[in-house]
Amino acid sequence: IFETLKHDKPSPDTCRLLLQLHGFDGKTLEKAFEKLQRCIDNILSDKKGQWILSSHPEQFSELHISATSQNDPKHCVMDRVFFDEVSACYWVIDYKTAEPHDTETQADFIERETQLYEPQLKQYTALLQTHFQKDVKAALYFPMMPYFHELDIKTRHREKQSDATIY
Repeated sequence: IFETLKHDKPSPDTCRLLLQLHGFDGKTLEKAFEKLQRCIDNILSDKKGQWILSSHPEQFSELHISATSQNDPKHCVMDRVFFDEVSACYWVIDYKTAEPHDTETQADFIERETQLYEPQLKQYTALLQTHFQKDVKAALYFPMMPYFHELDIKTRHREKQSDATIY
């Protein structure tokens, strides 16, 4: 949904329609609509959010990759992938709409989310490096806060070790 933004805020009707297309209805639709509106406002007012959604030489939203390595098939859907000319690498961004618990500090929350999603992002970066043969960086982006957290995944491009299909 976020990629439909670019730099313009969609109308409330458009937001509701997009949410309905993603399976929300009734009370869940209104709750999701309020959360989406807050995310949109935060993304459009946040420099990192704008950078993520800005136009890049190569960019993908909801990127599907299937790969087989050592007879182990994997299928991934990545929220946002793009090549950044400034850093000369690919970025994989995983959107997270979670927020800290009432008694949780932001630092503790970010640490918890990082531990939870780092294995997934390591897998994503490995698949992207294999496919693109370029360095890949990974980050979690929390539009409810808004907060951008780059993960410290040490990766450099390497020779192809699996066949990956992007669609």
